[in-house]
Parts: sequence; C-alpha cells; structure tokens
Amino acid sequence: MMKKTLALFALFALFASPASIQTLADARRAYGQKEYEKAFAMLESLAQSDGRNSEVHLLLGHVSSKLGKWDKAIQSFEETTRLDPESVAAYLQLGFLYEKRKDNVKAAEAWAKVLSLAKNEKTRELAQKHLNNLK
Repeated sequence: MMKKTLALFALFALFASPASIQTLADARRAYGQKEYEKAFAMLESLAQSDGRNSEVHLLLGHVSSKLGKWDKAIQSFEETTRLDPESVAAYLQLGFLYEKRKDNVKAAEAWAKVLSLAKNEKTRELAQKHLNNLK
C-alpha cells in the first residue's frame, strides 16, 4: 500500500508542480489587479510549460479578451473546451466572441453548449436569449 501511495504522489508531482500552481496564482492576482500584460506573459509561459491545465487556458482567454486580442482569446477558450468539455465559462465567452466576430454559426454552437451544460437558470436564460437573437 505504501508503494502505491508513493507512486501516486510521484505521479501527481510530475503533473502539478508547485511552481506552476504558484505561477497560476500569481497570474490570477495580476488579473485581479488589472495588470493584464503581466498576467498575459505569465499565462503564455504557463501554457507552454503546462498546456494540459484548462484553468490556464481559461484565464488566458479572459486576459486576451481584456487586451483586445480576440484571436488569442478564441484560441484559448477553444483549448479550454478541448481540455474541459464541460466548461460553461469557456463556451459562454466563445458565444460572445463569435457574436462580436459576426460568426453566427459558431456563436449558436457555443450558446447551445452553454444551454445544455449550465445548471444556473440565469445562465441558461442568457444562452436562450442569445440563441433566439441569432435566428
């Protein structure tokens, strides 16, 4: 039993290094303090070193949006949905971004995913409103 525990701990250490956790926390702090360029640089680096973390890509999408980097925001939110297919937050942002781009087909797909995944009634109502407006 002890060997299994140690093996699991070692495996966890490979995938969730304290440095990457700290960097994500620092990036969140920078985002909260509206230091978007700083957060962007930190998250870009993290995405390169820890590309499997959906939270990194989600926050990178938000930061990219704040900086007006729409293509990067879309790419980051799409990557979030690839890593976490149930990320309502990512699909919600994709809905807004695709509407902004006048890509009604992709916007409708994103809003439909929000509608199917969201548990919050207000979020579901928002998604339905946007779907109705796209028709």
